Amino acid sequence: MIATVLTTLFFWVGVESRDFGPWHLDYGKALKEVEKQDKPLFIVFDKVDSDLGKAVASDEFLNESVEHALSADYVRMFVDVESELGRKLAEQFGATEFPRLVVIDRSADWQVYRKSGKHSANEVQSLLARYRRSKITTSGGSTVIESSYFSPSSSSVTTIQCKT
Repeated sequence: MIATVLTTLFFWVGVESRDFGPWHLDYGKALKEVEKQDKPLFIVFDKVDSDLGKAVASDEFLNESVEHALSADYVRMFVDVESELGRKLAEQFGATEFPRLVVIDRSADWQVYRKSGKHSANEVQSLLARYRRSKITTSGGSTVIESSYFSPSSSSVTTIQCKT
């Protein structure tokens, strides 16, 4: 439900003078895209001039494979933790160490992944594959976790739902 609280924060996170291409800089707009495209949100919390911040500003994030996964399956956002509004958003997410990666599921309500520290391109590729179809919803007092997985060997998609 963090997304509900944070949707009231519409802001530009202090990096408007740089070109961040497909990366959203406004949390409210990013959440609208999540709902519109039915894709999870991949968020990078870091400084603009860090290695990861520079990777965000480049034409290819980490490597071609990661860039392809992001463009195909995710809405993406960068939060400049050196700006006042970026620090406030990081605080709302409980982020105190940077860089921090967060994935919000397709419902735009649940953090399905959050971790601070360095991530290799392989680690990012793995988490992108794992959470690309995650969606958590609630109905009738129970929580439904839905994930879809593509199997290259059978060329089919399997959807798994789990009620808690």
